Amino acid sequence: MQNPNPVTNVRPPAKSGWTLRVQVSEEHYPAKYEDWDTWVRYYWQIRNVMDRDLKEILEIGAGSGVVSSYLRRNGVRVTTLDIGPALHPDCVASVTAIPFPSARFDGVLCASPPGAKGQ
Repeated sequence: MQNPNPVTNVRPPAKSGWTLRVQVSEEHYPAKYEDWDTWVRYYWQIRNVMDRDLKEILEIGAGSGVVSSYLRRNGVRVTTLDIGPALHPDCVASVTAIPFPSARFDGVLCASPPGAKGQ
Protein backbone atom coordinates (compact mmCIF):
# COMPACT_ATOMS: atom_id res chain seq x y z
CA MET A 1 0.00 0.00 0.00
CA GLN A 2 1.46 3.31 -1.02
CA ASN A 3 1.52 6.20 1.41
CA PRO A 4 -1.57 8.36 0.63
CA ASN A 5 0.16 11.44 2.06
CA PRO A 6 3.63 11.31 0.53
CA VAL A 7 6.08 13.96 1.62
CA THR A 8 8.99 14.38 -0.74
CA ASN A 9 12.27 16.03 0.10
CA VAL A 10 10.94 18.26 2.85
CA ARG A 11 13.79 20.19 4.40
CA PRO A 12 13.68 22.00 7.73
CA PRO A 13 13.88 25.79 7.80
CA ALA A 14 17.37 27.20 7.25
CA LYS A 15 17.41 28.60 10.79
CA SER A 16 17.58 25.07 12.28
CA GLY A 17 21.32 25.00 11.60
CA TRP A 18 21.65 21.35 10.60
CA THR A 19 23.81 20.31 7.69
CA LEU A 20 23.50 17.22 5.52
CA ARG A 21 25.88 14.56 6.80
CA VAL A 22 25.73 10.97 5.64
CA GLN A 23 25.84 8.71 8.67
CA VAL A 24 25.72 5.36 6.89
CA SER A 25 27.14 4.94 3.39
CA GLU A 26 25.16 3.28 0.58
CA GLU A 27 27.67 0.41 0.65
CA HIS A 28 26.34 -0.45 4.11
CA TYR A 29 23.21 -2.00 2.56
CA PRO A 30 24.41 -4.83 0.27
CA ALA A 31 22.75 -8.26 0.36
CA LYS A 32 25.09 -9.36 3.17
CA TYR A 33 23.60 -6.58 5.33
CA GLU A 34 20.43 -8.60 5.71
CA ASP A 35 21.77 -11.47 7.76
CA TRP A 36 19.88 -13.49 10.38
CA ASP A 37 20.28 -10.85 13.11
CA THR A 38 18.96 -8.13 10.82
CA TRP A 39 15.84 -10.16 9.96
CA VAL A 40 15.23 -10.73 13.67
CA ARG A 41 15.41 -6.95 14.22
CA TYR A 42 12.97 -6.43 11.32
CA TYR A 43 10.57 -8.89 12.95
CA TRP A 44 10.60 -7.07 16.29
CA GLN A 45 10.26 -3.64 14.69
CA ILE A 46 7.25 -4.83 12.69
CA ARG A 47 5.73 -6.66 15.62
CA ASN A 48 6.05 -3.61 17.88
CA VAL A 49 4.07 -1.52 15.37
CA MET A 50 1.46 -4.20 14.60
CA ASP A 51 0.90 -5.20 18.26
CA ARG A 52 0.09 -1.60 19.10
CA ASP A 53 -2.36 -1.32 16.18
CA LEU A 54 -0.67 1.87 14.97
CA LYS A 55 -2.28 3.32 11.84
CA GLU A 56 0.29 5.96 10.86
CA ILE A 57 3.96 6.02 11.81
CA LEU A 58 7.12 7.97 11.14
CA GLU A 59 10.08 5.69 10.44
CA ILE A 60 13.35 7.48 11.15
CA GLY A 61 16.12 6.02 9.02
CA ALA A 62 14.89 4.57 5.72
CA GLY A 63 17.32 1.65 5.79
CA SER A 64 16.74 -1.11 3.25
CA GLY A 65 12.98 -0.49 3.10
CA VAL A 66 11.99 -3.96 4.30
CA VAL A 67 10.15 -2.78 7.41
CA SER A 68 8.29 0.11 5.76
CA SER A 69 7.34 -2.08 2.79
CA TYR A 70 5.87 -4.80 5.03
CA LEU A 71 3.98 -2.30 7.17
CA ARG A 72 2.54 -0.52 4.12
CA ARG A 73 1.36 -3.84 2.65
CA ASN A 74 -0.44 -4.45 5.94
CA GLY A 75 -2.33 -1.17 6.05
CA VAL A 76 0.00 1.05 8.08
CA ARG A 77 0.63 4.51 6.64
CA VAL A 78 4.41 4.97 6.83
CA THR A 79 6.39 8.14 6.24
CA THR A 80 10.14 7.56 6.12
CA LEU A 81 12.58 10.26 7.20
CA ASP A 82 16.32 10.19 6.63
CA ILE A 83 19.06 12.79 6.65
CA GLY A 84 20.45 11.51 3.34
CA PRO A 85 18.58 11.34 0.04
CA ALA A 86 20.45 8.25 -1.26
CA LEU A 87 17.98 5.82 0.38
CA HIS A 88 14.99 7.67 -1.11
CA PRO A 89 13.08 8.51 2.06
CA ASP A 90 9.71 10.24 1.84
CA CYS A 91 11.26 13.17 3.71
CA VAL A 92 14.88 14.32 3.74
CA ALA A 93 15.49 16.02 7.08
CA SER A 94 17.41 15.79 10.34
CA VAL A 95 15.89 14.18 13.43
CA THR A 96 16.87 17.34 15.27
CA ALA A 97 14.48 19.34 13.07
CA ILE A 98 11.58 17.01 12.17
CA PRO A 99 9.26 19.00 9.89
CA PHE A 100 5.96 17.55 11.16
CA PRO A 101 3.56 18.57 13.92
CA SER A 102 4.12 16.59 17.13
CA ALA A 103 0.74 14.81 16.99
CA ARG A 104 0.88 13.88 13.28
CA PHE A 105 1.75 10.19 13.82
CA ASP A 106 0.48 7.42 16.10
CA GLY A 107 4.05 6.32 16.67
CA VAL A 108 7.68 6.74 15.69
CA LEU A 109 9.96 3.86 14.71
CA CYS A 110 13.69 4.48 15.01
CA ALA A 111 16.10 1.55 15.02
CA SER A 112 19.82 1.99 14.46
CA PRO A 113 21.53 -0.24 11.90
CA PRO A 114 24.18 -2.72 12.99
CA GLY A 115 27.55 -1.05 13.29
CA ALA A 116 26.07 2.42 13.76
CA LYS A 117 27.79 4.79 16.15
CA GLY A 118 26.83 4.16 19.74
CA GLN A 119 25.99 0.50 19.21
